[in-house]
Amino acid sequence: MSELSNEVPAEDEGELDVPAPLFGEDGEPLFDLPPLISVFIWSDWYWAASDGRVYSSARQLVTGADDEGYLAWLDINGAASPWPSTPEGEQTDAELQKALSPFGLLVGIPAHIADRRWRREVRGITVEIAGEPVLVSTQRGDDRAALHQVYSAIRDGLRQDGATFNFADGKPRSVSNADMMAAILAALAHVQAAFDLGADVLAQYEAGQIMTVADIDAAFA
Repeated sequence: MSELSNEVPAEDEGELDVPAPLFGEDGEPLFDLPPLISVFIWSDWYWAASDGRVYSSARQLVTGADDEGYLAWLDINGAASPWPSTPEGEQTDAELQKALSPFGLLVGIPAHIADRRWRREVRGITVEIAGEPVLVSTQRGDDRAALHQVYSAIRDGLRQDGATFNFADGKPRSVSNADMMAAILAALAHVQAAFDLGADVLAQYEAGQIMTVADIDAAFA
């Protein structure tokens, strides 16, 4: 059996191919490099409309084509995505909102106002039941429907005084009709107050008194 050898056969001897350098000693490229391809990052992207409106996902606000942040972003990424259009060709906030909702993004000040109003509406309210602080859920759906059903039962004399009710913590409690009615009315008042505040903040926006997300947050604080 012949022995294995690490020697390169004579016919294969010669210098190995070495890739040509890309950069010179000064760090500059020796020839034109291909342009970088932008990677879509939904949390830091822009959408541009033909009328000059530009939406920033990082700030979740509509700005203009001369915005300094947008211009700096363009230097790196090259171009914004086109603003979505309706079948009639209109580039509306509503169409962009449809496209961005899966990412949890909001388009424009009115959308931020509606979001803050909804968050306040459904966060619940704490009331006192038999001397104990209890959170009453104001979530839409079954929780809100249960409050309306019990309200009707008390009003019509169909609920037994001291009947059991489960509040947001899931703990069953014996609740008097008086305490139950007070809790329900407080919850419904809380919901109405959220709508009233939302309408007031929207009116301030339309009057030019509220212009930023920070203004909205302060109004709903």
